[in-house]
Amino acid sequence: MIPKWKTPGTITPIGNKIILYLTVAAVVCNLYACNLFSWDCRTAGHDVLVKNATNDTLMIRFRENEIAKFYPIHPNSTFDYATLNGLCDDEDFDPIETLFENSELICQVKIKDSLTIQWTHEGFNEDSSNEHHFFNYYSWQKGNTDSAYIFDYILFEIKESDFGHIDE
Repeated sequence: MIPKWKTPGTITPIGNKIILYLTVAAVVCNLYACNLFSWDCRTAGHDVLVKNATNDTLMIRFRENEIAKFYPIHPNSTFDYATLNGLCDDEDFDPIETLFENSELICQVKIKDSLTIQWTHEGFNEDSSNEHHFFNYYSWQKGNTDSAYIFDYILFEIKESDFGHIDE
């Protein structure tokens, strides 16, 4: 006769306790790992978008060094440059001001293989709020999406008037 605790396929009382403790530990760890207790507060994320409102394909980059590459933006399309994150309970979080805090940030735009626009912090006169400029706070638009899991956005639109007259 085989003792009851050695019967193949059965779980002993000690095995039941181990499974119970492991299950409770896994549930507790999973609750903290998934942030189930933080549904009241989410990260306030904003996508930084640059829209090409011209009829030409533009090449754009945001740093001035040898490894920074130019990215194409086709006519009437949008380029997703970055995502800025802040805390949801931070009422002072402003994604546009956060973007401008990056002192290395510039915006260079090429059209037809020649550099036509270079916006820098130094090149902008803050007293001129009517000027359409990458570093002009009022040239940016803030928006939000209808979806709960997609970030809000800030948008800068590159217009034909930014280029003046460009010879073909």
